[in-house]
Amino acid sequence: MTVRSEPVQAPTLVAAFRRHERRLAALWLAGTALLCLITLVRPARQAVLTLLGRAVDRYEWRWNERLGDGVALYQRGDFAGAAAYLERLDGIYPARSNRFARDREREYLLRILALSHEKAGKSGAAMRTWERLVAFDSLNFQNHVGYAQAAQRLLSGWAMAEEAKDGYAAALRKFPAHLPSVRGYMSYYMDRGEFEPVVTAWEAYLGSYFPQRVTVALGDSSVTVLVPTDGEAHDVEFAFTQPAPAGELHVRTGGFAVALDSAAVVTALRAGDAAGRARVPLDLSTLRAADMARDTIAWLPKDTTSALVVPVPGVGAPIARVQLRLRLFKPADQGTWAMVRKSYRNLLRWDALAHARLLTATFVDAADADRLYAQVRWLPPGVRGDAP
Repeated sequence: MTVRSEPVQAPTLVAAFRRHERRLAALWLAGTALLCLITLVRPARQAVLTLLGRAVDRYEWRWNERLGDGVALYQRGDFAGAAAYLERLDGIYPARSNRFARDREREYLLRILALSHEKAGKSGAAMRTWERLVAFDSLNFQNHVGYAQAAQRLLSGWAMAEEAKDGYAAALRKFPAHLPSVRGYMSYYMDRGEFEPVVTAWEAYLGSYFPQRVTVALGDSSVTVLVPTDGEAHDVEFAFTQPAPAGELHVRTGGFAVALDSAAVVTALRAGDAAGRARVPLDLSTLRAADMARDTIAWLPKDTTSALVVPVPGVGAPIARVQLRLRLFKPADQGTWAMVRKSYRNLLRWDALAHARLLTATFVDAADADRLYAQVRWLPPGVRGDAP
């Protein structure tokens, strides 16, 4: 008689739980008690939370260090190696949506990864990465600009690709005064011989609200005020917190073209002075442009630190206020203005062309006009070197 032996079955998870039920319950109670201790006892809570915060910071710092290694590969010209390295790093913590401040590093990774793919000759992977970057933070106009410029380089043939035009249009919806996007958007229609969209885009650019900081300095005192860059005259007053002595008045616009129509200083009140305040107009014929070129209607700064310098004669009392009548202009370059002028002329809109010229300051090169928009605004912590 043959006796069959039943195969021994491995213990299931339920059986294991039942076998160790008491131990697991004890562990659960101990964990609950420990959690209550952490949350209710202040010294323990602070110590545990501090340790957790340090652990998170250490993880983030290590991730940023690795991001710096990927950027270094890109800067050395190893684009294929940079793309492969950054893809692996992106796989550890993928960039999906911009919700927290630390996600800026993921956004930066996607930007370098897209550029690495492009430099390595993988245009399809580059465009897909730019699409991810736009989806990651659609409110950042720089992401739309990068996508549009990549589409212009990689997808355009005899004429600009429609994807590039759409990218520039999306950037302008976020930042209507962004000149590089205006130029790119208008170039699409110029290639097609459509002049009405060019004029419409330029007038929207001129009418966009984009205030700029104007700083007035007299001696050691300085005041900054926001002024619209609309080409119109604005009466602006700068009040010093402490009266300043007479000297040279420096007017800085942060690189924006400026026309100064009039200037005056107002003296401070002094005890026992029966005359009180006095308003003293300044002679603009003595104006000196420090590191500025001259347009037909405005002074063109060569740098963000360029200034108009107006001598202030001795007025016999400290100066409390400076009153200026000035105009700030939207920048353009000669190539962009040529497109605009041609479009207005083909539409026979001569008066509108003359008015647009009064609101526009024309720099020689696009790089000079665009430098106000090309500044790197941030760099992730731990990343070595400058952004490409």
